[in-house]
Amino acid sequence: MKKQFNRPNIDLKPSHTTEAFIALQNENDYLKKTILDIAQGIESEVSESFFTHLVQYLARVLKCSYAFIAEVDHHCVKTIAMYKQGEMIEQFEYNLEHTPCENVVNEKRLCCYQEYVQNLFPLDSDLTRLDIQSYLGIPLLHVDGTVIGILVVMNDQPLHDRSLAETILKIFSFRASAELIRLLEEKKLKLSEQNLLTLIHTMPDIVVFKDGKGRWIEANNAVLRLFELDQDTYKGKTNSDFQKTNEFHREMFMTCEETDQEAWEARKPIIFEEEIKRTNGAIMMVEYTKVPVYDHKGSRQWLIVIGRDITDRKLVQDNLLGQNDILEMIAKGKPMGAILHRIIELVEQQSGAICSILLLENDRLIHSAAPNLPESYIRAIDGVEIGPIVGSCGTAAFYNTKIIVSDIGNDPLWNDYRELALIHGLRACWSVPITDKKNQVLGTFAMYYKVPHSPQTYELKLIERAAYLVSLVIERDKAEATIRHMAFHDSLTKLPNRKSFQHMLEKAIVDAKQNDQIVSVLYLDLDRFKMINDSMGHSLGDVLLQNVSDRLQTMIMNRGVVSRQGGDEFTIMLPNTTKEETEAIAKSIMVALTIPFNIQDQDLYISTSIGISMFPFDGSTFETLIKQADIAMYQAKKQGENLHQFYVKENEYPASEHVELYRNLRKALDNNEFVLVYQPQYDIATKEFIGVEALIRWNHPEKGIVSPLQFIPFAEEVGLIVPIGKWVLQEACKQWRLWMDHNHCGRTIKMSVNLSSRQMYEPDLIELMSKILNETGMDPHYLEIEVTESITMNLDRATMLLSKLKGIGVSISIDDFGTGFSSLAYLKNFPIDRIKIDRTFIKDLSNDISDQNIVKTIIALGINLNLKVIAEGVESEEQLNLLKNYGCHEAQGYFLGLPMSADNIAKIIYME
Repeated sequence: MKKQFNRPNIDLKPSHTTEAFIALQNENDYLKKTILDIAQGIESEVSESFFTHLVQYLARVLKCSYAFIAEVDHHCVKTIAMYKQGEMIEQFEYNLEHTPCENVVNEKRLCCYQEYVQNLFPLDSDLTRLDIQSYLGIPLLHVDGTVIGILVVMNDQPLHDRSLAETILKIFSFRASAELIRLLEEKKLKLSEQNLLTLIHTMPDIVVFKDGKGRWIEANNAVLRLFELDQDTYKGKTNSDFQKTNEFHREMFMTCEETDQEAWEARKPIIFEEEIKRTNGAIMMVEYTKVPVYDHKGSRQWLIVIGRDITDRKLVQDNLLGQNDILEMIAKGKPMGAILHRIIELVEQQSGAICSILLLENDRLIHSAAPNLPESYIRAIDGVEIGPIVGSCGTAAFYNTKIIVSDIGNDPLWNDYRELALIHGLRACWSVPITDKKNQVLGTFAMYYKVPHSPQTYELKLIERAAYLVSLVIERDKAEATIRHMAFHDSLTKLPNRKSFQHMLEKAIVDAKQNDQIVSVLYLDLDRFKMINDSMGHSLGDVLLQNVSDRLQTMIMNRGVVSRQGGDEFTIMLPNTTKEETEAIAKSIMVALTIPFNIQDQDLYISTSIGISMFPFDGSTFETLIKQADIAMYQAKKQGENLHQFYVKENEYPASEHVELYRNLRKALDNNEFVLVYQPQYDIATKEFIGVEALIRWNHPEKGIVSPLQFIPFAEEVGLIVPIGKWVLQEACKQWRLWMDHNHCGRTIKMSVNLSSRQMYEPDLIELMSKILNETGMDPHYLEIEVTESITMNLDRATMLLSKLKGIGVSISIDDFGTGFSSLAYLKNFPIDRIKIDRTFIKDLSNDISDQNIVKTIIALGINLNLKVIAEGVESEEQLNLLKNYGCHEAQGYFLGLPMSADNIAKIIYME
């Protein structure tokens, strides 16, 4: 049996369910049609056009009075498109606070208020003003979930079809979000491009963008100004185009085309420097970087050109090289004129100016160096007196300030000199005062130009640096002059010193030999001076010596030379004289010095003993004549005060005494009677023990310890100093090795050994010293040889010997610096490492201004020449502190340590 199905009874009459279904179907059709209408209306629209059409369709379809889309930025809403009652209106901004939009943004969801929205948000004045009754808003979200905008429809009537409106807003919010994201990104990109262009155009560097065919696409203002290109016409042109229209820079554009090609071929950034001549005549140095950019197919896309002005940097580099050149010339003691000309040469090379250096003398400017100024111009203004309106230089020196005159033709400072300058083709002049460390004006440095010209920054720096270098040269010259004067003059009386007197006497002897004349030497020793000095003080004694000096000079005048030997001893040379005249002068001196000296309201009485020797009768050398006059002076003293005595051979010390001393010294060498003691030397700043000086003593079997002052001068005279010096050197090196062998604390010290001038000229000196170093095992780098300034008598020979000594590794020190021929001539030539300030300048350092000035000058000289400076004879803490303040490096003396045995030195080494 076939199964039967029960067919339901169907009422063909319409029911309520059917009506609802039909209504829903109609509603869906309406929704579809509405969505299609809106979609078709905005289908081809993008960005701002899209937003305009979207709000128009939404308002029309949903029958709303208002519709808008807005960007949300924190608490601020900025409308992008706003529809109001049939028309688009201008955009505006409002605050989210207390508005329905605030809920939409904060809750990130669609919010609908069908009616009475004004009552719900009473503080939103816009709702009241526009009479809004219903509100529907949906957030527009970024892909990261943040709210970037809102889509809103509002009506002045209650919202009846809420479901339809919400559905439509939800659907189109996605497209609106996407378009808003795109709009915001475009704005950001556009802003970034604008910022980049603004940056490029405000950059001082040259920036150019070219396409793959070499056409200029974008160039900043720096490029346009430099090459005088028109802002409106340069785009799209190539380097070849500019070569045809820009004659002045034609070669530059040709070079540019070549370097562009190099960058493309290199396929990587290239960097190079190029010199560009500007239309005002100035030279500009540019460092270019060219960066080629290729697309994914390997085709040329962009060429980025960046150029940086490195003129200042190059000038600084050139200036630095020039400055080092100048400083080297200063250190080597080159003549001031040569250095000043070199400074001018360097400045003129770097600036294109014509330079001059004027030095101030008695308020007048004297030309010192101006190699390229017209001679007639130099003569016309040479010696001009400084003043408030005296051109650039006279005014700069008067006010001690920089004076810039860019156009001489109309500057009032040049009223009195304008015609002179213009005749010689000078149109601009800048002047900077040259000043010393105390800011006192020494002169001026000037830069002239043949066309009106205002200075650039680097030019101002250049002239200021030049003035500073000139000041260094002038101060060095003054310091050298001071040292030369100190080297040949007594600091207290300003009289020629022993060295100077020796030069003048030796010259007088040569002249006397040629002309068969007599030269007399008078040796004066003041009677009772020590008593006055001890009882009334050294200061008053110094004043007395100055007064004696003045009186002697007044008496001798141009008849001869007065010199101070030291202490209370003076010497006088009388060239081309006779015995009678010499005796008459000696007597008149004795009479003159018995006249009382009124000092500090006191009458001081002294007299003098005078010894006299004469060339050619008593000797033919400086040493002999001085020695014989000295012997005669002591013979006069033996006879009483205020007497004079001519040298008589019978008055000389008996020869037997010399023979006895010679034999005893030979015996001392054979019997090992000499001993060495060592005086410690310290670094003043760190107080570190750094070395010793080896000092000889004679342990005489009968007399005990004999001072070297009692036998070294005689040993030098008879030649025994050579074997004695060899023994000293050998013993000192041997002792150094013993110290180091037993040294477990790692301290290494320097050993200083004196070398006499007689030893210096021994033919086997270098071989002997090398042998001793090898035999004793002493490291030559810790051996210091001390030589006196007397070796400068043969400058070439001394230079050669000292260089050989340096060659074997030992260091060189100048002993007793400042007491002899202290000339920069040997300091710059000798390969020396250290100078030792003589104890005579340290003795009264605490209260003698002259000694202080000499010591400060010697220290400054040493520092400037990169030499170590050590002071000997330091006997008080006050002296040490002064030396420290002056910048002295090292010191030795009784205050720091007496000369001591090798065992005591060992304790210092091992203890520290």
